[in-house]
Amino acid sequence: GSNGALTFGNSGLSNNPSENYLANNRMIAGYWRDLRTDLTGGDIFVDEGDGDVTFRWAATHYSSGTPVNFSITLYEDGAVRLSYGSGNAEGAMIGYSAGDGENYYISEFSQSGSMDGADDIWFFANLPPGLKLSEDGLLSGTCSLVWNDSVTISVEDALGEYAEMTYP
Repeated sequence: GSNGALTFGNSGLSNNPSENYLANNRMIAGYWRDLRTDLTGGDIFVDEGDGDVTFRWAATHYSSGTPVNFSITLYEDGAVRLSYGSGNAEGAMIGYSAGDGENYYISEFSQSGSMDGADDIWFFANLPPGLKLSEDGLLSGTCSLVWNDSVTISVEDALGEYAEMTYP
């Protein structure tokens, strides 16, 4: 919807972001906040590519009127890319959820302040292109995607054991 998130089967999107709402609704929150797309130049644009679809917001914050420019791209392999342009100076909820109250993620950039021109955020349903995970848990290969900043890899096994490491 116009408030900076894609929802799947939900009856509506709150303009008051909360962890509880995110956790219990199937959604991808690229920049979830109370936004307006009804002013001059504002809209949500949809662009279909070969194997992907991009939803781009040209909006303003409802209360302050400051600009918001970001997009959510969905890829046919399940990957999701969040991209941020100019503006986005106020914090917003960023994350995704399966809507079951348990399987959701809130980005460390959520509510952190400005996302003006921030690096893309990627979510992968599978490993990024070029990486392999062996049966004994060894991650190897060379990722074909290029990052300008650090990369955080998070893993969880069938027993719920969790580990995370950030690489420069």
